[in-house]
Amino acid sequence: MTSRWPQRSRRALLVSGIAVVCSAHVGTFDVFFAGKAGAYDVQVTVRPPGVIPGLAQIDIRVGNAGVRRVTAQAAQWNLGARGAPAPDEARAVAGAPGLYSTQLWLMTSASYAINVAVEGTQGVGRVVVPVSAVATKRLPMVPGLGWTLAGLGVFLTVGALTIVRAAAAESTLPPGEEPDVGRKWRGRGAAAVGGVVVGALLFGGWNWWNGVDGGYARRIFRPLHATAAVRSVDGSRVVRISIDDGRWARRESSPLVPDHGKMMHLFLVDASAMNAFAHLHPTLIDSATFDAVLGTVPSGRYRFYADIVHESGFAETLTGELDVPQATPNERPADGDDAVWAAPAAAGDTARLSDGSMLVWHRGPRRSARVDDPLRFSVVTPDGSPAELEAYLGMPAHALVSRDDGKVFVHLHAGGSFAMASQQVLEAIQRGDTLPSVRAGASPRAVVRSDMAPMAGHTARRWRGDSLTFPFAFPSAGQYRLWVQVKRGGVVQTGAFDTVVGEAAAR
Repeated sequence: MTSRWPQRSRRALLVSGIAVVCSAHVGTFDVFFAGKAGAYDVQVTVRPPGVIPGLAQIDIRVGNAGVRRVTAQAAQWNLGARGAPAPDEARAVAGAPGLYSTQLWLMTSASYAINVAVEGTQGVGRVVVPVSAVATKRLPMVPGLGWTLAGLGVFLTVGALTIVRAAAAESTLPPGEEPDVGRKWRGRGAAAVGGVVVGALLFGGWNWWNGVDGGYARRIFRPLHATAAVRSVDGSRVVRISIDDGRWARRESSPLVPDHGKMMHLFLVDASAMNAFAHLHPTLIDSATFDAVLGTVPSGRYRFYADIVHESGFAETLTGELDVPQATPNERPADGDDAVWAAPAAAGDTARLSDGSMLVWHRGPRRSARVDDPLRFSVVTPDGSPAELEAYLGMPAHALVSRDDGKVFVHLHAGGSFAMASQQVLEAIQRGDTLPSVRAGASPRAVVRSDMAPMAGHTARRWRGDSLTFPFAFPSAGQYRLWVQVKRGGVVQTGAFDTVVGEAAAR
């Protein structure tokens, strides 16, 4: 029995490590949405449980007056709204006007659509917020509870054997008569047999418990394993991302769909001081291989984060490290949406962009972990007027957030922290659309080359740069760097800021 404890301790440490570094966005599964539900302005924060089944915390802030009812429903991706439980009503939070809260059960590890509905004087508005629900930790036994259960177990075992002994030795005696020696030995023998039976039951229960615990530990989420290596192709450095996970080869996950028109978004972060950053879009080579030209990425050691979206709406980030060699002359990015940044972060709240415009971060005096605090920026021209922004991957801006140890990395845009493709495919499934991979003539394992490009209709739009907001809450305390990317004059502009996030204040 004692040999199991080191094994279980190692497993617990492994699980706790996975929970820190592995998620759809590295270091957090919390989901943020800001946008419209019909005529209503809403902000939604979903904090999934760390264990499955478990309760997800849903907070919904409505910016309009005249709201009568707010509901939320958790619909598993392959069941849709018709196969989901009835919506739960979100209750108004006392002392917080416009804020509503509820909890929803997430029963399996899967992609979910959180269907939010707002009813009021402006009619009914609805929105789908995608959530990737997975087990990220195992709850430890509270020491006091463990000792209490052990004490109760000893008490019940002794009590059961006492009852067995008394029943065998004294059950047929008249009241008040003492058992003779033979009856006493018969009672002791019955107690001994009962002890063997109880011991076998306890041993079986112990093994069952360890089996269930081990099975749960094996189901703790870990993203698909991938490797990255740089090679030279026609004089250019090309990084190859290869999914070499057996689960992918065994078809344990669904095919991929494009997000913002790209099959993969690859981010490289300088591992030493985060003073180099790249946002690349690899080309699909086959269902497990992607290539991206590095362009002007400086040499050095990098952490890589590769965002992909499955046909089920489940989004995950592949992670690892790679060494980038020295650049060759005249290297250029292969994708017009690729961007490379190499410079120190802004010294204060203003970063000068490469075209002379300025990116300003409107931040408060303090940032605390797990406190909803949208990131607000503006882009202004040298004379201080709002700059005109072009669509970058269908959005006015993108933001990337990384902790200095690399254990947190989040990709944000104005709509929220989830992949737009996840929202699109979940909406399609709830409409009853057929998945592309099961249509006639499609291979169920082939990567989906869908014609749908999320937000493609926005590519011609332009925005004013005086109000860029990203809904977000830093998941943990630490030193962070933020990169904000906008597009002007057909060129992606990147600005960077540093910030320190403290622990949330005690309530």
